[in-house]
Amino acid sequence: LKENYHLQHECFASPLNACSCIGSYCSRFLDTDKVFGSEGSFFHYSVEEGCYESNPPFVEECMIRNIRHINEMLEKAEENKKALTFFIIVPKWDDEDCNSYNLTIYGKEDRENNDDEKSPFFVKKIVVNKNNHFYRNGVGYKDDYAVMNAQNDSLLLVLQTTEARKNNPLDDD
Repeated sequence: LKENYHLQHECFASPLNACSCIGSYCSRFLDTDKVFGSEGSFFHYSVEEGCYESNPPFVEECMIRNIRHINEMLEKAEENKKALTFFIIVPKWDDEDCNSYNLTIYGKEDRENNDDEKSPFFVKKIVVNKNNHFYRNGVGYKDDYAVMNAQNDSLLLVLQTTEARKNNPLDDD
C-alpha cells in the first residue's frame, strides 16, 4: 500500500505495533505515546487528503465510530475537491444487520429491501480468506512478535473521494 498508493498513516496502532515503514500513526493514549510518535486518538485526528489505513479494534461500536469519522472526513474532502483514500481492514461481518458494514458500503446503517445503492465513496471490497493472512498481536513484544492466525475471513474495503479516484486509482490486481 505504501509503495503503490503512497500510504502515509495508520489510524489504529501503538508504539509497540506501529509499522515503522509508514512512520505515522494514531494510538489510544496520546499522553504516553506522543514521545514515540503517536498523533493521538484517531477520533480526534482529521485529514483532507492523502492515503490512510484503518484497522480498528474488532468491536462493532468502535467500527461504527471509525466509519462515521472516516465518512465525515471524506465528505469534507469531497466538498473541497481533495484526494483522500482509506483502506479499511475489518472482519468479514457483512450480514444485512451489521451496521458498520452497511455504513461503509452503503453510507447508512440499515439496508432496506436489499438496496443496492452504494456509498459515493465506496470503491472496492476484497475478501481475504482466513488461511491467507495473519495478525500481529498488539502485545507481541511478550511473545517475540509471533503472529496470530486469522480465525475468520477479513475484508479490505477501499473508500476514495472523486479526486483520489483520478489521482490514485486502484488497479485490478
